Amino acid sequence: MKRIHESGFGFAEALQAAQQSLDKNKNVLRDYLESKGPGSEEPILFDSESLAILAYKGAIEAVRERYWTTTFLSSGFWCSLNESVLGANLRLLADRERTGASVRRLFLLPVPPVEELQRLQDERMLLRKQQDVEGLARFDQKFANLAENVHELIRHGCDIRIAHGAEQLHPSLPEELAFEPGDTEIAIYDNWRFDLFQGGRSGTIESVCGYTPATARFEQNRDRVVEYFERLWAKSQPIGEFLERIRKLIEYSSTRIEYDTSWLVRYDHALPREDEALKVAEFSSVQVELTRLVRWGKVRRFLDVGTCTARYPLALREAVRADGDIMAVDNDMDCVRFSQEKVQRESGNDARFKIKCHDFRSTELPSERKFDLITCMMGTLSHFEHAPWEGHRPPEDALQRAIENFARLLDEDGVLFFTVWTEKACQELRLLGIYTDEDRQRLARTSITRQELQRRLEAAGLRVSAPLLLQDRMDLYRCEWPRP
Repeated sequence: MKRIHESGFGFAEALQAAQQSLDKNKNVLRDYLESKGPGSEEPILFDSESLAILAYKGAIEAVRERYWTTTFLSSGFWCSLNESVLGANLRLLADRERTGASVRRLFLLPVPPVEELQRLQDERMLLRKQQDVEGLARFDQKFANLAENVHELIRHGCDIRIAHGAEQLHPSLPEELAFEPGDTEIAIYDNWRFDLFQGGRSGTIESVCGYTPATARFEQNRDRVVEYFERLWAKSQPIGEFLERIRKLIEYSSTRIEYDTSWLVRYDHALPREDEALKVAEFSSVQVELTRLVRWGKVRRFLDVGTCTARYPLALREAVRADGDIMAVDNDMDCVRFSQEKVQRESGNDARFKIKCHDFRSTELPSERKFDLITCMMGTLSHFEHAPWEGHRPPEDALQRAIENFARLLDEDGVLFFTVWTEKACQELRLLGIYTDEDRQRLARTSITRQELQRRLEAAGLRVSAPLLLQDRMDLYRCEWPRP
């Protein structure tokens, strides 16, 4: 080491640290072999990707009873075509016929599958809108590699599933494992070792900590890790349908026409006659209801969700008091910019207006204050993904989160108006004429029945008036808080 130091190449300190780490690992294993008991408070550590992969391959090649592992969609193991890693897994699966080993792989999602798919679609649409050709290529290749690896493993007998809700179970893991939600991947090899890999968040394999009987409290910690995995597995579902929907969303977002400024202009001024008549009928109905409820000119705070071109904020400004507030939100920056310019052009310096970019599916609210008028018009609510209602409570999906956000933001004397496409309109694909065929088919697939929508609204505590049918194509809903 002294001669290397004197060479002046600057490797001495790094080599010394690597040697110390290697000696530490060797000493832990040597002490265990000599004493046949745990002698270390720390696990075996390899902090390079190449060594982590070698340690991983060595373990799964020795498996005879069980190999269970968690991972993420961003995992460096499965989003690249690593022949070495895949080959080791395939050899393990080939030995299954002889050993009968249980081989399970569990992909952990941060949110329910429906919401994760929507997030991925939004991510890809943003890359396309930004004309990020390289980003799109990386996105598509990542999931192509994932699908290829997963299908190859399934074909050879690996049971692969997806699950969410892991963060609720993290407290059950021992603190000394320093488990990082969203980053740590687990691998369990028979009963003699488990590994914790770091790097799931970044998509790289940064390090691995290996726990064996040479490590203090190994059996207790192993049993807790196994229990954590089993509880996640019990609420999991096969990955096949999820991967197919990713493939379809990539195909869909590759072909759909962007809703750019020209689309927004057409929405405002050049809709087909039938659609323009529907817009007029919808607005007139809201105007009549506000007048009948003696709200016109008395609204204190007005929120429009999915504002698109700020049509409702501008059209209803006379319903809002001179000292009131008008807020409009949309999760599309093109819509936000278009609306800001339109409001400035048509209302001048009206200080009541505020247009902002906000995703109403998130748990974060666009305002800390409540509103006495909320609108969500022209079928915007139909764009929110939803899962089937099973059990006594509504699913925690994007649609229910939006409904609950309405309830959280609606003042005690407030009124909420929104429209959704009718079942008949969806069956006949009589949606907006400027939608693409893919848009119409997707909205039709994700339509919701009147009965379920009413149940969801009531589950959020809202009182729902009988919907008003508009031209057989839309249902106009009015919701308020129940009267005492």
